[in-house]
Amino acid sequence: YFEFQVEKPAESMPDNPKPKYPSVLESSGIAGEVQAQFVVRSDGKADMDTFKVLKSTNELFTQAVKNVLPRMRFSPAQIGGKPVNQLVQQAFQFAVPR
Repeated sequence: YFEFQVEKPAESMPDNPKPKYPSVLESSGIAGEVQAQFVVRSDGKADMDTFKVLKSTNELFTQAVKNVLPRMRFSPAQIGGKPVNQLVQQAFQFAVPR
């Protein structure tokens, strides 16, 4: 389902792990972003078979998102009080670690 088709959209859990800033980029001081699209299944997990990058400032940031996404949990979208799969788009921001 798309967001406009569900009564309650899927939401990322607040205690989710964050993608790890790639250590090889730390010295370059590059901030970045990955805009990803994937299905959040009715069990609250990301379906990695549906993972697609819409925009990425660096392939290493993309890889960091791919590494963390299987460990992330979501409250699934709902229709009529039942959990359903939902296609989501999510931005992941990478700030240079201090």
